[in-house]
Amino acid sequence: MDDKTTKYANYEYSEISNFIFQAFFTVYNELGFCFEKSVYEKSLVIELQNLGLNCRIQRKNPIIYKNKEVGTYLIDIIVENKIMLQILTNEEIRISDEQKMYQFLRACELEVGYILNFGQKPTYRRKNCANQYKRRLKKDLD
Repeated sequence: MDDKTTKYANYEYSEISNFIFQAFFTVYNELGFCFEKSVYEKSLVIELQNLGLNCRIQRKNPIIYKNKEVGTYLIDIIVENKIMLQILTNEEIRISDEQKMYQFLRACELEVGYILNFGQKPTYRRKNCANQYKRRLKKDLD
């Protein structure tokens, strides 16, 4: 593996992460940039499934406020019921994209997420939010 895929070798779900990066760069090298987000989502799912990973696409999750559902948010891809993927087609990953991913992780049972940007240059970011922290935060808010 090259430096791109070993960066997170010691992190939780590192083996799945390495497959995600392999699929990400395979899709990017094949398609390049400029296509709609849905093209990359579907292509990435094909690659991930070819690598033997289970994927769910476009999953709606509830937004809960004071024990009431007030809306939903959409997770682009969930891999192996462990890692959330948010797909972008921007020039770069913005701070607001990272903040959005963190909020999504806070709102669900998943602890690890990647932002994969199919821009002019392929870029990615990893975000974490441990469930233990989410439970503690929830208690503090109650």
